[in-house]
Amino acid sequence: MMNRKESIIQDIRDLRDDDSHVCPADKDDYLECTCTKYDHVIDKLENFTTELKDKIINLSISVACMLDDSDEVKQKDVEHIQDLTTQLENIVDSNTEKRWD
Repeated sequence: MMNRKESIIQDIRDLRDDDSHVCPADKDDYLECTCTKYDHVIDKLENFTTELKDKIINLSISVACMLDDSDEVKQKDVEHIQDLTTQLENIVDSNTEKRWD
């Protein structure tokens, strides 16, 4: 079973390989081949999901560390988690501002 990212990537590949796509490699045509443009979109999606995954892992580690020492939860710990959450928000929506200095 494909996850959502794999499904989106497959949709992009299907568009790239669709009959409506004109590739000079397939025909004697003066048009620029756009195959690499589709592949570039796939690369951007993979980079995006890797960045999200890294932030989520860091957030999870921070929460686990805080829970290990739950008697000593400090404001800086909560602020760090908020900063990681804001970083995730910024990846999804670049209009989000940092909440802590």
